[in-house]
Amino acid sequence: MGGRINTNLSALFSSRQLNLTQATQDKILRRLASGFRINTAADDAAGLAISQRLEALSRGFEQSQANLQDSVSALQVAEGGISQTGETLQRIRELSLQAANDTLTDADRQIIQQEVNQLVQEIDRSTSSVEFNGQKLLSGQFSAANGGFTVQAGTNEGETISVAIDEVSSTTLGVNGLDVSTRSAASNALSTLDTAIERVSTQRARIGADRNRIQQATEFVGVARENTLAAQSRIRDADFANQVTKLAISQIKNQSGVAALAQSNIRSQNLLQLLG
Repeated sequence: MGGRINTNLSALFSSRQLNLTQATQDKILRRLASGFRINTAADDAAGLAISQRLEALSRGFEQSQANLQDSVSALQVAEGGISQTGETLQRIRELSLQAANDTLTDADRQIIQQEVNQLVQEIDRSTSSVEFNGQKLLSGQFSAANGGFTVQAGTNEGETISVAIDEVSSTTLGVNGLDVSTRSAASNALSTLDTAIERVSTQRARIGADRNRIQQATEFVGVARENTLAAQSRIRDADFANQVTKLAISQIKNQSGVAALAQSNIRSQNLLQLLG
């Protein structure tokens, strides 16, 4: 075998293999440090594109969950306000029944009328104070006629849930100016109050049904987000066991490459000994 010193082919080969091994080792170390299999587009261009789309989808699901949970909270506040109105109406009905009894005098009924007037005013005061994030829920702002209360329930345009919250006030309930000052007026007030109580009960039932629907939607979005994150993880996340195994192999190759390169350089130096 001839000996050449101008071109050390074995050293060139060893150097090239060592560079490749070190580049592979650097990539493995980046994956172990970040936890991601894909850190740059060069790692997996198609995988990165899919991963980015799944990332947008999972973040969208996360925000949709927050939207739905906020909407449930708003409906809880609205239902609480309507519930209190129902209790007030029940008290007014009790007073009307009392005033309809002929054992009371007109003077007694005037006293009852004063309490009824105060309770009617309380209905308007309490319902006007029912708000969520500064928005009055029982003012009619979110009634069906005004388009309702829109919940962005999905990740795309049009994936919404519409909830109607009708106005609740003494006027819409028909109890504004309720008269119980005479026996006949008090008797007639009972049917008006029954209608108002029925309306409040219907409104509460509708809100309860809407809450159940939104809670079901929240659970659906939660499952969809979990599945999306799982798919994204399979594409982008690094398999630590696999990467650690590759790192061990790479380290052995790196040590062998360094040793081979050293031997190649030594062979060239040995040729100089022929000069004596």
